[in-house]
Amino acid sequence: MNLPKEKQMLHRISIVFRALLIAAFVLAPLSSLSALAAPPPPDYKPMDVGPEVRQWEATAERIGNLDSFDPAAEEAAAAALVASTPLAQCTTDSKIFLILNDFTGQYQATFFSKVAEGPLTEIWVQNNLAWPAGDPRPTPVIYCEQVQYLLSEFENNIYPTEIDFFGAPDFWDGTGALLPSLLGLPSDYYYDPGGPASRAGL
Repeated sequence: MNLPKEKQMLHRISIVFRALLIAAFVLAPLSSLSALAAPPPPDYKPMDVGPEVRQWEATAERIGNLDSFDPAAEEAAAAALVASTPLAQCTTDSKIFLILNDFTGQYQATFFSKVAEGPLTEIWVQNNLAWPAGDPRPTPVIYCEQVQYLLSEFENNIYPTEIDFFGAPDFWDGTGALLPSLLGLPSDYYYDPGGPASRAGL
């Protein structure tokens, strides 16, 4: 088609404009779908709970699920959860510890798995790492290599620095722990005469 140069230019601009218009109509629904598929997490506000928590009395009333806690059922659920994660390959023990639910102002009993151990340190990871209900983020996954790296950093760098500054920690072997009697566990549940100087819970 032999058109004057001005009409050829207008014709090309018209084609480009129509192509952009079609692309806008096609891509706009896709972008809106991706936005619907990944809603933003709740707008969490950081807060320092330390001063309040340190004023609490260590009483049984502070354990929110004390009446409904079933060790056998929790252990079965925890085993199934851990078995589906890479940490199952380096899990050597499982025990009940307390976590803080600052929303309710109470501690809760839940299972942790020991996933790393060194001469000075043990690392225990909570079996249920899911975000609170309503938070769309996927459950974090921790790998054995990550906890081994953390163990090495703590024993070779962090712990020596703490000792130099604060001095050696007191020795604890689990004797006289109050939690076993509250949860119906054996009195020596936390007893470990050869335990490490530090235990880290994640």
